[in-house]
Amino acid sequence: MTSMASGAGKLALTYVSYSGMSALLAVSSHHPGQPLAVPPFAAYLKLDTTKLMSWQPSPYVSSVENYSRGIFLFNTWQQYGDGRTRTRNGLLSEKLQLSEMPLEENLHEVCRRAVTEEEMQRVVDASTTIQPGYPAPAYDPSYKTPLRVVDEIFLDHTVEIEQSKSYPGLVTVYHLYTVDILCTGLPTLNFNTLEYEAPDEAGHRKLKYIHAWVWMKFESIQRYLFEGSVLKERITKGTFTSPEQLRDWLAQFDIDLHSYGTGQLKSVAELWKEVEAEKTHL
Repeated sequence: MTSMASGAGKLALTYVSYSGMSALLAVSSHHPGQPLAVPPFAAYLKLDTTKLMSWQPSPYVSSVENYSRGIFLFNTWQQYGDGRTRTRNGLLSEKLQLSEMPLEENLHEVCRRAVTEEEMQRVVDASTTIQPGYPAPAYDPSYKTPLRVVDEIFLDHTVEIEQSKSYPGLVTVYHLYTVDILCTGLPTLNFNTLEYEAPDEAGHRKLKYIHAWVWMKFESIQRYLFEGSVLKERITKGTFTSPEQLRDWLAQFDIDLHSYGTGQLKSVAELWKEVEAEKTHL
């Protein structure tokens, strides 16, 4: 019998908003490697995952015993239903619905769904994989998940803005939320989970992924995430020709520029001089 423990995890929720609908309406077709067409966007609207906005989460998962030790669950690899595998090295992730806003009123339900209905919906042994010549694990409608979300702790909220890769002309605003999730029913050892697609017209549910979960110290998880991140911009000597240009660049972030140069705080001009002297880079 598998020993079960209580657990905790970090949930990173992403809220996306789009602007520039006139540009979207000019899109008419979609081919692999090209922007999405209007019909998929309309489908997202119908599914309540987009309304000129969308959501997507990514949680850390850990046991209550391990939580105090800074140990969480990390998704190292995934196997597709057809047997292909890929390295993931990421956190639990899940698309959110606009109807779940405001988040503080729906946080428990969001965390519960992320843990029990999506990537971690069916807990299996760590040895569970699809071997050549063998079928994927079949969906078992009688299965009852042992996982229960007992608490969630909101930690952080950040915002990222970029041009939409799927819809030319639209600006995408990502609202990223980090939440610790406390659960019961997590295995004490590394394990895998099965994620199935939604039922087809005949009611059949195909295997979407097998997810591999390992217990890992948070410092190691941070290293993996940092190595997989992309530095979007580096501000160094010569980037800006004046303090005014630096101020304009800083203005796009949620920074209180009015406090710069007041009291004991240095001014934007002094920051620019430090950048130009290569004492600082941003």
